[in-house]
Amino acid sequence: MAHQRTTWLLLLSALLIISVAEASHASNDSNAYAERRLRQILLRSGEYDAKERPVLLSNKPVDVEVSMAMYALISLDEKEQVLKGASWIIMEWYDYRIHWDPEMYGNLRFLSLGMDDIWTPKILLTNTASEKIENPIQESVFRALASWDGNVTLEGPIIHETSCEMKMSHFPFDRQNCSLVISTQNTPKCIVNLANGPATRIVMNEATSQWQALNFTAETTAQEFQYKAYSKVIFYLVVKRLPYHYLLNIALPSAILTFISLGVFWLTPESGERISMAVSLLLGQAVFWLVTAESLPPTGGEGTPLLLDCIEYNFIVGGLAILLSVVTVGLQHQPGPLRGRFRRKLFLQILPLVVCLQSRGRGKVNDDDSRFDEKDEKLKMTSDMVKIVSLSDKDGRVIQKTKGYSNVDVSRNGLDDMKLVAAILDRLFFLVAAIIFTCGNVKLIACLVHGM
Repeated sequence: MAHQRTTWLLLLSALLIISVAEASHASNDSNAYAERRLRQILLRSGEYDAKERPVLLSNKPVDVEVSMAMYALISLDEKEQVLKGASWIIMEWYDYRIHWDPEMYGNLRFLSLGMDDIWTPKILLTNTASEKIENPIQESVFRALASWDGNVTLEGPIIHETSCEMKMSHFPFDRQNCSLVISTQNTPKCIVNLANGPATRIVMNEATSQWQALNFTAETTAQEFQYKAYSKVIFYLVVKRLPYHYLLNIALPSAILTFISLGVFWLTPESGERISMAVSLLLGQAVFWLVTAESLPPTGGEGTPLLLDCIEYNFIVGGLAILLSVVTVGLQHQPGPLRGRFRRKLFLQILPLVVCLQSRGRGKVNDDDSRFDEKDEKLKMTSDMVKIVSLSDKDGRVIQKTKGYSNVDVSRNGLDDMKLVAAILDRLFFLVAAIIFTCGNVKLIACLVHGM
């Protein structure tokens, strides 16, 4: 009897072990094909229509959240007014038809689906600058990730070229605000409602060679067209230009050439190379301008760029150096003394003090000087005036004395009056050119200091 009982116990133990093994094997088989079974159940024909919107009530829209993470700023063309970049776009919505219990499918919580398997929103980049307008969401690149609770996420990378209205008045210290406008493809707001998502951000770690991204935000708006409202999400990218390339390669050489042009006014007219030096410096600036013109942005309705203003002022200073040098050289070689009591007082006494230039050998301008001027005009005295006065002295004429010097001394000094006038005008012209040069470049320097 005991032997039979032991035999039955062994048989029951064996049957129990076999049952547990078969159940475990069946469970493993079930987990192995859980994704296949889930896909077949969710997307079986006749129950899921990819063309039908995932809403319970037909008069309700599908709420789609759109986010964008920009990870590369490829280029920003000032001439074409085009922004080219690379971003990761994310779209999220709720599909009530995609639901399952993870415990029934091997604890499977997410399912990767193709765009043609389920309903996906159709969007357009409306301010695109590319020749071909198309949906930026490509089926070969994007995949949908469905969650067990019905939330669907569609994400992938895009390369976008969009128009960007640029304001160049503060170039090269300008900041630009470019936008990317995403809207539904001929779908009113009552059918598909777009909203900006929480994942909008910049993921660029370093600035490019010319631009630094500052901010990337989004807002949702609606546009009325033919009595219908269309929702759209506008992404704003704020970038700041890095000005050091333009300052070192354009602004600094132009300023150095102009600063050297100011030295022309300190050369004496007798040197003979004064005008040729001014012409050479102006030609150097013209050649430099032709070389660098391609790298500068075109002027627009927002005003002349700051850097171009500086270059224009530098050209004006270079042109004035030539024109005013011609004036002073002409006065330098004009024969005879300076005529007119007022002009002699102005150029021989007042202006030398103003420009810190000493008037050697010239005393106070008085009535004797005026009589000398009248006598000089009557006799048409030139450079041999001293000889004519000496002949008059031999004939018995008395030489009049005026406060420590004679009319003969005055006439001898009068031969150098025009040289003194030319030297005075040189310093006055230098001050005028220096003021123009400073006014033209002070804004650029102030922006550089403020930017630091």
